[in-house]
Amino acid sequence: MCRRGNPYLRVHLQLEGSCKKEIIWQPRAPVKSVVYDSPYAKISPRIMMATVEMYKQDLEVFAHMQLPRFHMPSSFHERADSSLLLLVRQSPYIHTLVVREKVSTATVLLLAHTAKNLIYFYVRRNAIMLKADWPYNPDWTPEFYAWLCKNARSYEAMEREVAQILGHRWQALTDKQFKMIKLDLNKSLYL
Repeated sequence: MCRRGNPYLRVHLQLEGSCKKEIIWQPRAPVKSVVYDSPYAKISPRIMMATVEMYKQDLEVFAHMQLPRFHMPSSFHERADSSLLLLVRQSPYIHTLVVREKVSTATVLLLAHTAKNLIYFYVRRNAIMLKADWPYNPDWTPEFYAWLCKNARSYEAMEREVAQILGHRWQALTDKQFKMIKLDLNKSLYL
């Protein structure tokens, strides 16, 4: 009802401060952005599934701002890599993605490759682990998997390939650069 009455309505969910609580979900709302501006907010499979289920057809921006103040696991199965890839695979309108948690170089490549409308892609260099730790996916060609493994072996190769995919210069950010990110949530690429 609300969508029909106001097709230009844009809802932004943002959590700010030092709290460890979750965003208050707004089912069926045209949520364009989900932003965690808290050093304690973590990506979890449960939160990511809720985000995808409720907002995949509207979501344009997903971001975790500030430097994290929590332990980030190194194990692939405990990290946010799979959850982030699920988000960009299911949310076709994402144009801005801010990643602050530990991910592998292979995940950075997969995120850039999978998110077809990605323009603004911010990743903390200190959180990127030099690894090609994704198992082979039957949906991938052997050539694609070889490309992924080859370019995940160095930060320079990863940055070069992401820049080529995005079509503009790209590099992972230092923590100082990451803290200076400013998002314009009112700007839509799809109006």
